[in-house]
Amino acid sequence: MRNICFIALLTGSLLAACSVEKEEKALAPDEYSILVKVENPREGVSLQLFQINEQERKLIDSAGFNASDSTYRLSGKSPAADFALLKIGDMQEMLIYLEPGRINLQAEGNKPKAKYSIGGTRNNDYLDQLNTYQSEYAMAMAGFEQEYMMVQGSGADQDMSVLEAKYKSLQASETDKLKQLISAMDSSPVAIYAAGMFYDKDASFPFLDSLSARLSSQLPKDKYVLLFAEQMNKLRKFAIGQPAPDFTLTDLEGKSFNLTSLKGNYVLIDFWASWCKPCRQENPNVVATYKKFKGKPFKIIGVSLDRSEEPWREAIKADGLIWSHVWDKEGKVANDYAVEGIPSTFLLDKEGKIIAKNLRGGALENKLKEVM
Repeated sequence: MRNICFIALLTGSLLAACSVEKEEKALAPDEYSILVKVENPREGVSLQLFQINEQERKLIDSAGFNASDSTYRLSGKSPAADFALLKIGDMQEMLIYLEPGRINLQAEGNKPKAKYSIGGTRNNDYLDQLNTYQSEYAMAMAGFEQEYMMVQGSGADQDMSVLEAKYKSLQASETDKLKQLISAMDSSPVAIYAAGMFYDKDASFPFLDSLSARLSSQLPKDKYVLLFAEQMNKLRKFAIGQPAPDFTLTDLEGKSFNLTSLKGNYVLIDFWASWCKPCRQENPNVVATYKKFKGKPFKIIGVSLDRSEEPWREAIKADGLIWSHVWDKEGKVANDYAVEGIPSTFLLDKEGKIIAKNLRGGALENKLKEVM
C-alpha cells in the first residue's frame, strides 16, 4: 500500500486508486461485496440481486446507479452460498455465485442477453470460464449452421454427408473442451451447472458419473451435488443394456396399454408433444423409417406429453403417425425415464433391453438394419 500511494503522489495518475483502496474495508468471512461496472448505463435504472430456485426469485438486495464511475455496488452478509441472479432493470440478467468475497462484473448494461465478465471469487472465476466457453461454442455453431443452410439449399447428398461428419467432429471437440473445464473445477457446484451443457449425457455418462462421485466426496451435503447424484442414478438405470421399465398408459381408444405387450419386437419409445417443434420436424423421418420396416418385428409407441387431448390427436393425424400412441398427461412416465427434453427416444431389443437412445434422421434406420 505504501509503495502504491508513493507512486500516486509522484505521478498524480493513481491518486484515485489509492483513495479507493483506503476506503475499502476488509470483509468479514461471511460478507460479500459486488461491484458491477457498466459500459452503456441508463441512469435511474437500479440493480437487483435475487436468490433463485425452481419456484421463485426472491429479491434480497438492490442498489442505485453511481454515475461518477458508472458502477453499481452491493454488499452484505452472504446467505448460504448459492447461485443468484443480478438484474439491471429489465435490461440485462447475469448469473453469479453468491459467496463471501469480492465479486466483480463488467456488464454491457443495455441488452438482455449481452455478454458480461465476472470474477473475483473462485466459483465466479469458474462461471466466467463457462461464459467464455459458451460464447465460443455459439460462434462455432453459428458458422456451422450458416454452412449447413447453404449446402442444404444445393441439395448435394455428398456435401451433406461431409457436413454430418463435420458436425460430429465439432460436437466431440466441444465436449472435450467442456470436460477439461469441469475437471479443473475443484469442489464446486459450478461443475454441476456446467455438466448441464453436455449435448449427449448418455455418451458422456462415464465422465459425469465420475464427477458425481468426486463431488459427493468433496461436498457431501450440497443440494446440487445430491440432486446430481440422483440424476446419475436415473441415467445409470437407463444405460444401454438395461431393461426398460414397464409402464401403463391410456391409448387413443381410451384403453390401457402396457409396454410389455410389445415384447418380441424391436420397440421405439418416442417421447414427444404436439407443441414441440423439433419433434414435429423429426416425425417425417420416423414415418419414413416405420414404412420401410413394415411387416418386420418393429413397433413404435408414441408417448405424448401434451396437456390437452385435442392438439395431441390433431398432430397425430396431421403428421401421419400410423403407430400406437399413449398419453402421459402428467409426465410421470417421462419423469421415471429421466427425460429432460423432447424429442427423446429409446430403442429396445426383443427382450425389452435398451440398445440405443435418441436416434435422429437416418440413424434409426441404420441401427435397425444393423440389429435385424
